[in-house]
Amino acid sequence: MLKVAFEGCCHGELDKFYAEVTKEGGADLVLIAGDFQSLRNKGDLDSLQVPPKYRRMGDFSDYYSGKKKAPYLTLVVGGNHEASNYLSELFYGGWLAPNIYYLGKAGSVVYKGLRISGISGIYKEHNFRKGHFEKPPYNPGTIRSVYHVRDYEVNKIALLSNKPDIMLSHDWPNNIEKKGDLKTLKKIKPYFTQEIKENSLGSPPLEFLLHRLKPRYWLAAHLHVHFEVKFQHQAEISTSQLVGIGEAAVAPSSAENLPRNLNSDEISLDFDEPEPCLEEATDTVSIVTEANKSNENPNQTTAHVKKDAETIPDVASVKQAALVGGKLCDKGKYNNETLPLF
Repeated sequence: MLKVAFEGCCHGELDKFYAEVTKEGGADLVLIAGDFQSLRNKGDLDSLQVPPKYRRMGDFSDYYSGKKKAPYLTLVVGGNHEASNYLSELFYGGWLAPNIYYLGKAGSVVYKGLRISGISGIYKEHNFRKGHFEKPPYNPGTIRSVYHVRDYEVNKIALLSNKPDIMLSHDWPNNIEKKGDLKTLKKIKPYFTQEIKENSLGSPPLEFLLHRLKPRYWLAAHLHVHFEVKFQHQAEISTSQLVGIGEAAVAPSSAENLPRNLNSDEISLDFDEPEPCLEEATDTVSIVTEANKSNENPNQTTAHVKKDAETIPDVASVKQAALVGGKLCDKGKYNNETLPLF
């Protein structure tokens, strides 16, 4: 049984985050949903789009140089506050530093039978249909457009023949807020109200992927508020419906679920360990919550987003990142219970 720790927006505060994970008993795997800020040196600050008061190095350079090593295997997607020059060098994914793996603009890996897929960046409609034309040195426009999601990445992830156990993104899927406690969300974030009314909160392409891929868990960040949803999946979306992503809600088709077959070309992060049979691994890795254990419904996704401070935070804990008994711990404690996942 894997123990997974999840962080929303990291903002370069790796030391504090890893320290808190260790304090809470450690983890087999760490997932970070963007704004990671992989700054290797001061030159990378020129590729970081943040307000001037937040232009600081953070901890990553020590991990990049080898002065420190991540104590837990860490998987990362990009957000909208990144050293985009470095991430662009690893467009298809790769090791940012020892034990820290970037999933690329869009990518999928397998670790100990757990399939984790991810997509980087945020959605902006005016750039969605464009190619990636940005290159360093960035100007005031391209330093922002470089992290905008393109249809190429969405279509690539949509063609996965094996459903992810976990989908990792920076943006929220569009309309997901309507599946949870919307009243409380508006109370905590009143300035979301207009976006919710206009149906512009979150990413329409990610909503498509939610319907298409039917992951067991979806983890996102970006909006700096904790929000948990149990989402009931409908019938599969066919590949013919890939056209028009992001322009309108995609109606699910009656196509059958895609098979979970072994893929010899998949990237495995198991290193020297033999890769387990995925069908067997599905039975041995517990990722159902108490809320759905009784019916063990495979067509349900639990979507989580991380609660951060309103400004770039001190990541002092993995508060509300640990899922115990189907509930997020308000105090970030495991309460001496068996931790199935998160």
